[in-house]
Amino acid sequence: METNWAKMDALFHDALSLPSTERSEFVQKHCVGDPDLYKEVMGLLEHADSDTDLNHILSVVAEDLLRNDQRLQGKQLGPYRLTRFIDRGGMGVVYEAERADDQYQKRVAIKLMRKAFSTRFSSQRFKQERQNLANLEHANIARLIDGGSTEEGLPYLVMEYIDGKPLHLYCEYNRLAPAQRLRLFRKICAAVNYAHQQLIVHCDLKMSNILVDSDGEPKLLDFGISRLLSEVEEPRAAGANPQDQQMYTLRYSSPEQIEGGPITTATDVYALGVILFELMTGSQPYAADENDASAYRQAILTLAPSIPSASVVNGNRLNGKSGHRRFIRGELDSIVLKALQKSPEQRYPSVAALMQDIDDFVGIRPVSAYSASPLYLFSKYLRRNSISAALFAILLLSLAGFMQTILSKNQQVTAQRDRAEAVLGFIREMFEEISPERAQGREITVKQILDQASESITDREDPDIKSNPLVESTIHRTVGRIYLSLGDIPSAETHLNSGLELMEKHQLTDNEEYLAILQEVSRLLAMQFRHDSRHDINLRALELSRKLYGEKSAVTLGMRSNLASGLHMRGELEQAANMFESILADRREFLGEMHPDTLASLHQLGVIYHWLGEYAKAEKYYRLCVDKMSQVRGEHHPDTINCISTLGSVLESSGQYQKAEPVIRRHIDLARRILGPYHPGTLRSMHNLADTYRGLARYDESETLFRQTLALRIQKLGDEHIETLETKMKLARLLRQLGRYQEALPLVSDAMQIKQRQLGFGHPTTLRVAQERAELLEVMAQSDDAEQLYLSILSATEDKLSGSHPDLLTTLSGLARVNLHGSDPQQADRYLKRAVALTEIHQNLNTAPLAATLREFIHYYQKQGSAEMVQPYRQTLKGLLAED
Repeated sequence: METNWAKMDALFHDALSLPSTERSEFVQKHCVGDPDLYKEVMGLLEHADSDTDLNHILSVVAEDLLRNDQRLQGKQLGPYRLTRFIDRGGMGVVYEAERADDQYQKRVAIKLMRKAFSTRFSSQRFKQERQNLANLEHANIARLIDGGSTEEGLPYLVMEYIDGKPLHLYCEYNRLAPAQRLRLFRKICAAVNYAHQQLIVHCDLKMSNILVDSDGEPKLLDFGISRLLSEVEEPRAAGANPQDQQMYTLRYSSPEQIEGGPITTATDVYALGVILFELMTGSQPYAADENDASAYRQAILTLAPSIPSASVVNGNRLNGKSGHRRFIRGELDSIVLKALQKSPEQRYPSVAALMQDIDDFVGIRPVSAYSASPLYLFSKYLRRNSISAALFAILLLSLAGFMQTILSKNQQVTAQRDRAEAVLGFIREMFEEISPERAQGREITVKQILDQASESITDREDPDIKSNPLVESTIHRTVGRIYLSLGDIPSAETHLNSGLELMEKHQLTDNEEYLAILQEVSRLLAMQFRHDSRHDINLRALELSRKLYGEKSAVTLGMRSNLASGLHMRGELEQAANMFESILADRREFLGEMHPDTLASLHQLGVIYHWLGEYAKAEKYYRLCVDKMSQVRGEHHPDTINCISTLGSVLESSGQYQKAEPVIRRHIDLARRILGPYHPGTLRSMHNLADTYRGLARYDESETLFRQTLALRIQKLGDEHIETLETKMKLARLLRQLGRYQEALPLVSDAMQIKQRQLGFGHPTTLRVAQERAELLEVMAQSDDAEQLYLSILSATEDKLSGSHPDLLTTLSGLARVNLHGSDPQQADRYLKRAVALTEIHQNLNTAPLAATLREFIHYYQKQGSAEMVQPYRQTLKGLLAED
């Protein structure tokens, strides 16, 4: 027979009020003919003296509870039949049910009180839940339909059946992006806020209590431990039922819940913070073992929660979404961490306030939880006023250095603050033209805004600017930097020189602003290919940085890196390599092995050794860069993507085409998704892949991709950009190999002429295009012109680089051929032997040109009938092919 739980509940409490010596007789008297009831009540009473916490009593009847949960299936409750066991909650068990009468068909969820908790206290609480739910009518809260009691006196609730997935599983299954998850969270907040307006606190918000239906609507379940706000805002009385303090889920519990403090709306704010943390990261806020309840309680009470953007789980489906960490970093970090404050007073004062910050984040307005610096507020202003992403990025980059210098260190200095406000005020006015009331329907371009700003700099009589040359110079630098980013070199030069002259005229040459403008002028000179002037500027910047920051500071190391880059562009590669090696050693010592600047040095060394033709060294540094950048930045960071690009490039340069192709394809895939299909980095790998196809004799694919890349580079970078000229040269090489000499000649001649004008004949990149033109002249039977050009290349390479530079392999091979077919076979042999010697010095050289030259020598002497001359060349060729 089934136990009458209502009778057992009453009998237990009546016996509990008696002295322990009288309880057995009392219970036996009231259980005549019902030995099972006697055993149940006495089992409860045995534990009552030691601990009235009914969670401990649960262990006594757990086995019976499990058995009866299953036995209830098929039982009828009022007009409903229980069809399927769903779950157990803190206070009850939940079944799926259906109408058992003929009125209409309806699926519902029915929650019954767990019989082990059927005390008067629990029963009263359950009735209260029924009333609470009846008062809640919200689209995102599961609706109460009915209620009643079983024959044994167990109360139950009939609720809307939600056919959906728990929140976290829904997000994972549908691969929701962070912004989509945030929209779901906003709806959850709205539902909780509605409940708070009805004076109801949930107290047990968690992922599993939120289902998302097939329409994508979240539904909050189980207000099973919620209580009327008028009751819960009072602290618990001493000696309150301990069970009241245990009905929460530890992972989502606030510190005040754990410590038994007052439960308020701030308790739900905390739980929402945990949910948002998990939604955005796939991990928990605390680095503690949830299975160790004591340790996890201590973590909640004492540890600071992890920063969300640094806690994204590797392998989580969110991890594959581009920009995920970037989406969270900063404002969302601050929102989550404010909700998770230990003290309720330091959290959001209400769920409505939390919702407002979410809305402001989505609406690109300042977020209250985030530090309201002037740069932050101004960036929000720009983005709200429909400024394009490109312009927004350009402007922020232009302001970042200035604001960091002025505000991070000198916020407390009135003069510096006034300078910051004056500069920001000018730029804010500059962009007011974008507003609809000023634009009047016109499309306002970035160039128009800047041009108007340029005129106003000289015309305006603002005393905050005219009386302060430091402010005026900063404005010139800011506008000049934007012009430089847009590629308007003349306008950039005007403003940057004006700023520099102002600083020097007023002898303001020993401060951070002067260093900043020197750096911008260095960038300008690099784009103008004025490398000697740039070198002088870099030396001045380095000297000032040493004075301001010291020899081993990150800033000074950066100035040394700029100087080395300038030497690189001047073609002083050996000196640049030595300087980059020294910078790497110092960055490792003073910044650490995994510091981003240290990793940048790995890449710089790869580039310089690539240019030096030391391909094995370059490959080593590039591989180190890819490995360490992936660890520190992640695979999708632009710095990592750049390392992958250059690794593919050096594999292609060294003729390792089979290895190069998958690396280059990987880079193109990442670059298109992260940087965009027309980004210079993406186009660079398209260029490298086209040349790889050429090396693999996939000529049709190579030509198609070269022409596509050339068109895009002309469009995006300009006809005279160094990378555009590289594509012209490589396309000419392909056309030469295909025998289409007349198509190739104008391409390579144009590229050589422009590079010689920009960089000088002795620059490595000019020498490479000159080499291609010499080879083309050779196959066009213009041998004298070809030889003269080969000799010029040899002389310049020996002078600027070295007599054993690997690029000389093709030059010496060319000289050997033109002399062989001319009048000096002995000189041809000397050139050939020098070329062969290079293969013994350098690893991973592309020896195909040398092999072709050796075959020409063999064929030449065979025709001459000189067998004794043929044999040495055959042996050399055999050894060369064996190495390959």
